[in-house]
Amino acid sequence: MTENPSPAAIKAWARLMRVSRQLLEGAEDALKDAGLPPLAWYDVLHELAEAGEGGLRPFQLIERTLFAQYNVSRLLARLEA
Repeated sequence: MTENPSPAAIKAWARLMRVSRQLLEGAEDALKDAGLPPLAWYDVLHELAEAGEGGLRPFQLIERTLFAQYNVSRLLARLEA
């Protein structure tokens, strides 16, 4: 049987999640202000670069990025355009 996390652990986790969200929102805002694509594009492009010339099939991108299928489909269409 597992123990419940302590109140201190829950508080630390909540703070970590808030800071993480703030950092990601700040990065997204900075990219937008600079006229650059959103972070999701860089996640996908990184995975494609790592895969090399063989590339990846859409289902592989879904597994590697943990994006939902419909998000990957839309993102790939935007990247292609």
